[in-house]
Amino acid sequence: MNTLNFWSNQIQGIQTLYSSRKLRFNKENANAYQKIFNIDQKRPLRILEIGCGPGALCQVLKDWYPNANVIGVDRDQNFIEFAKDNIPEVEFLVGDIYDLPFEENSFDVIISNTVVEHIETSTFFKAQYHSLKSGGVCLCLSQAQGTIHQAPALLSFNEEENTFWQQIECLTNGQDDLIQTFQIGKYKLNEQELPQTMEKFGFQDVSMSYITTHLTPDNPTVSDRLAHAMIESDRLGDLEILDKLFKNPLLKEVQKDIQQMITKTNQKYDKRWELYQKGQKQWDTKISTANILRGIK
Repeated sequence: MNTLNFWSNQIQGIQTLYSSRKLRFNKENANAYQKIFNIDQKRPLRILEIGCGPGALCQVLKDWYPNANVIGVDRDQNFIEFAKDNIPEVEFLVGDIYDLPFEENSFDVIISNTVVEHIETSTFFKAQYHSLKSGGVCLCLSQAQGTIHQAPALLSFNEEENTFWQQIECLTNGQDDLIQTFQIGKYKLNEQELPQTMEKFGFQDVSMSYITTHLTPDNPTVSDRLAHAMIESDRLGDLEILDKLFKNPLLKEVQKDIQQMITKTNQKYDKRWELYQKGQKQWDTKISTANILRGIK
């Protein structure tokens, strides 16, 4: 396995991660994030995102701060290639926080989104402190435990589908746990520990803020465009799981069954969108809280 690209290959694919982050930082949430970030929109800032993935947040940052020079770094080359091809207004580099290719005092703002929990804590904060200019802003975003309620149209499993998932569980039992192997989430800090730790590494004026958002297609305030994006993002996530199963060498004997499940999944999401268009509400929702840690060098 190419460990540098393991995230895009094994954890979250390019389109799944890109679409979910575009929803997280959609226009409806822009004012709330910008108020907490408290960054001058007119200055020609240098902004670095660490662990930028396929570039969704970098793209949003360039929209919010048009005079800024935005740079995204990620160790996953698949993410970086996608970002370079689709977001030309931002500079993207393959890089690792353990060896950032920047001089000391290089950036006005350094931001990360759901990265702190995967990186050794002292390395995470020291690297950013080193690369920030004096008076520079460090923004560390993480996610609290959320709530998910699926649409009834997506929850109707027949006996054949239940049998399929039982079979998958049996065939993959004992396979390496990627989360444990790659120490995903090993360094997670809670909402009290995050500001305490940032202060420990020399940052000043530390604050913690929270933004709660919901993705509810049937909410009257949600546009058709955004509702469709919510439903399609969920479809991408479910299909990605099935695609990984299809490529799993342990499951060659059930590839035909996986293909049938892919077809059924698409049919369910087609039905979900049809119900939305007819005004038949399902009230499926995802509620999440973003923790925003902010400090000054």
